[in-house]
Amino acid sequence: MTKTIGTVGRLEHRKGHDRVIHSMCSLDPSTKLKIVGRDQAHYGKVLRRLVKKLNLESRVELLGELSPVDVEGFLGQLDVFVLASREEGLGLAVLEAMKARVPVVVTDIPAFREIVQDHKTGLIARPQPYSIAWKINFLLRNPLYAANLVSQATEVLEKKFTKAKMLEELINVYESL
Repeated sequence: MTKTIGTVGRLEHRKGHDRVIHSMCSLDPSTKLKIVGRDQAHYGKVLRRLVKKLNLESRVELLGELSPVDVEGFLGQLDVFVLASREEGLGLAVLEAMKARVPVVVTDIPAFREIVQDHKTGLIARPQPYSIAWKINFLLRNPLYAANLVSQATEVLEKKFTKAKMLEELINVYESL
């Protein structure tokens, strides 16, 4: 049965799409990767060359930019959401995936550690493709575990990442300046 993993983020080096593409070499051949994101700096060409070099043309699809409504629908089709960023400001795409009730795998960077609690609300991988692939495989092969992560992520979102809570924290930061 085909499983679909996906990611959302601008097509640029810092987003780590290349890491996820490399991880596909260690995943079941029936697994598909879909990448959504705007290609401002023409990094999509680099990613397409990598896909071709790794002979993954039948398994990796770059979809381009989608509207917010279409992104929501896209997330709902995924078995696992992956974001392998090298650096990140907030990680809004991770929050959106969690809101869409999709299990998440992220790389170990400060912005993601604020959102994802390893083995509680998602999985945190080392930046190497084999580590990312291992975490993806784990979730694909353990659907009950993945469902538990989604359930706990939903609870955390409802408590910590509501608009009111985030606004309150932003006001606290400004008041402390």
